[in-house]
Amino acid sequence: MATQDPRLIRLVAARYHQMQGLTTMADAFVPLYVAAAYYVMLDDWWQAGLFLAGMILYMWSRHTWMRRRINAYYSGRFGRTGWMETRENLGFWFFMAIGFNDSLRDMFQAPVYVRIAFMLAALCAYPLWIAVRDFPFRLHWLAVFVAGFAAAIRIPFVPVGQGGDLWVRDSNVAIGLALLAAGALDHLLLTYALGVGAPEASRLEEERPSA
Repeated sequence: MATQDPRLIRLVAARYHQMQGLTTMADAFVPLYVAAAYYVMLDDWWQAGLFLAGMILYMWSRHTWMRRRINAYYSGRFGRTGWMETRENLGFWFFMAIGFNDSLRDMFQAPVYVRIAFMLAALCAYPLWIAVRDFPFRLHWLAVFVAGFAAAIRIPFVPVGQGGDLWVRDSNVAIGLALLAAGALDHLLLTYALGVGAPEASRLEEERPSA
C-alpha cells in the first residue's frame, strides 16, 4: 500500500465509524424523500398514507437491515474496530429542524432572529464542527454547512402558505444533496486512506513467499 499522510491515518483511526460514508448517504434519503413529497403535492389522505408508510419502512430498515448491511460491508472490507457505533440519523434530525421553523413562528410567536439563530444552530453547527475539527481532510462537510446557512438566512423572506412550503422543499433538497455528497466523499476518503480491503490484504499475505 502506498504511504499515506500520517495525519490522515490518525484521522481515520480516530473517526473510522464516523467516516463510513454509506451511513451518511443513507441518512440523506429522509430530506430528499420529504422534498419529493412536496414536489408531487400530496393532497389526498391515501397519498399521505403511502408517504408515511414509505417513511416508516425506511426508518425501520435504516436501523435494522440497512445498518447491519453497511456494518458488514465495512467490517468485511476494512476490518472491525471495537463495538459497532450507533449514530443518530442526521437526515431525519435536519428534516425535523426545518419543519420546526413553522412551529416556532405559529405556536410560539418567535421573532425572526430567534428562528434564524435556531436554524443556524440546528443545521450548521455540526457540519462546521466536523470541517474544522478534521481540517483539511473533511472540508467537504462545508457543503452541508452552506446548505443550512442558505436555508436559515432566507427565513425573513419566506411567506406563509405555499411560499413557505417551497422553502421547506428547497431546504430539504439542499440538505439532502449536501449530505449525499459529504457521505460519498467520506467513503472515498476512507477507501483511499485504508487502501486494499481486509479480504484482499489477507490474500496478499497468504501469497507472500515465506522467508
